[in-house]
Amino acid sequence: MDERYSRQERFEGIGREGQERICRSCVTIVGCGALGSTSASLLVRAGVGTVRIIDRDFVELHNLHRQGLFDEEDVLQALPKAAAAARKLERCNSLVKVEGIVADFVSDNAMRLIAGSDVVVDAFDNFEARLLLNDACLSSGIPWVYGGAIGAQGTTLVVTPGEGPCFRCLVNDVPSTVLPTCETLGVVGPAPALVASIQAADALRMLVAGPKAARRGILSFDVWSGDFQRAEVQRRADCPACAGRYDFLLGRGQGAASVMCGGNAVQVRPAGTRAVSLEQLERVLAGLGTVQRNEFLLRFAADGLEFVVFPDGRAVVRNTRDESVARSFYAKYIGT
Repeated sequence: MDERYSRQERFEGIGREGQERICRSCVTIVGCGALGSTSASLLVRAGVGTVRIIDRDFVELHNLHRQGLFDEEDVLQALPKAAAAARKLERCNSLVKVEGIVADFVSDNAMRLIAGSDVVVDAFDNFEARLLLNDACLSSGIPWVYGGAIGAQGTTLVVTPGEGPCFRCLVNDVPSTVLPTCETLGVVGPAPALVASIQAADALRMLVAGPKAARRGILSFDVWSGDFQRAEVQRRADCPACAGRYDFLLGRGQGAASVMCGGNAVQVRPAGTRAVSLEQLERVLAGLGTVQRNEFLLRFAADGLEFVVFPDGRAVVRNTRDESVARSFYAKYIGT
């Protein structure tokens, strides 16, 4: 075993055998913002054999105060978060296989993206994606670790399929009311960092000792006030997901456009499978506005708006929270 893990092996909860299990494991992290970048760093450095990072977004300046894997050069290059994270982490631990996947996590690809995982770590910023992840993990029998942070508060929960409550036992559906976001309420960097650290510890514990060793109950805290609370959560008798009905995995409520957390932006996703040639699109848009392209994405600004389009046809439209405006802008310059 590599000397780099010697201090970790000396910890009674892991030891040499536990470290060997960690090195043979695969963890998928869905989302690579404040939570995902921190948990990815911890798990790669801990020696998890394969760390798969899935994210749809790219690095922006306002990310840097809390997303420790990224720097100003990533912002200038407009790198996708998954790609930027993979590049950094490969230099941290060459013994770990790091997979950076630039993709939106949707019902069409959810099962494929988590396939082969021993544990999945949630680093999403919305309830729809988490309910989809809950369905996918329960269907696959893969334990996952929920985490959320806003303001100075954080929450974590471990979901083990077939044992205890699932996420839908707590949140039955996508909330119909407007909820606070990092954009409206703000976020203090230590809050997501602490959530991600707990998530990484939960993942490592399950990799070493199995899902039955998972922490029970929901943990909530406020890093500003210093208050910590742990509460038991009961499995809901009428929970559809626990009963094997995976509504979100079947695509329920999956729209073509959705307002994104943490920015004045809307994601537009074309129906079905669509490939976009970024090189060709650059030629088409030249002279119509400001165009910038790299191997991962194309950025275009005009009419007071900006979009970033990916090879799968998905685009993030900036400077609006109106879904109809975003779809119209997409249709005007890319088509429908």
